[in-house]
Amino acid sequence: MRILLVKPQAHLQTVLGLQRFQCLEPLEFGYLAAAIPREHEIRVLDLRLYRLADSAFEREL
Repeated sequence: MRILLVKPQAHLQTVLGLQRFQCLEPLEFGYLAAAIPREHEIRVLDLRLYRLADSAFEREL
């Protein structure tokens, strides 16, 4: 099975302000990926890193 884990862009004004100072890696995906059996293909897409997040998401699908 192919699994795509997606971290969406933030839309709350408070979170957007904080992201100007720090952008932490999505650690929750590491925990999820570790629990999934090895025979599955896992990919992580962090949409916070893309200027055109919608098109990046569509490309990955």
